[in-house]
Amino acid sequence: MSKEKSASLADDLLAETAPEAEAASMESAEKKKGAKKVVINLPLTRDNKEPLWVGVNGRKYLIRRGEDVAVPVGVAKVIQRMLKAERVAMEYEASMAAPKEL
Repeated sequence: MSKEKSASLADDLLAETAPEAEAASMESAEKKKGAKKVVINLPLTRDNKEPLWVGVNGRKYLIRRGEDVAVPVGVAKVIQRMLKAERVAMEYEASMAAPKEL
């Protein structure tokens, strides 16, 4: 498959599952279930401008950065674990890059 054809296929798939429509349907489903929600705010930085995709139990969430967003508790926990894993990885990289004293 050519790159142009695969790119147009990807565009078609994205157009079919517009985040706004998907988010609206998920919100109505969450309201019906009475799921507990928490408000989170992911920082908007030079390196992280793109929204964050999170998947939990087959549901996908697109979290905008720099805004307060109400998400189910499970999604907040996944994001919290992801941020902790990034922090641990950065600490490990820094410790390995530091010169060793003999």
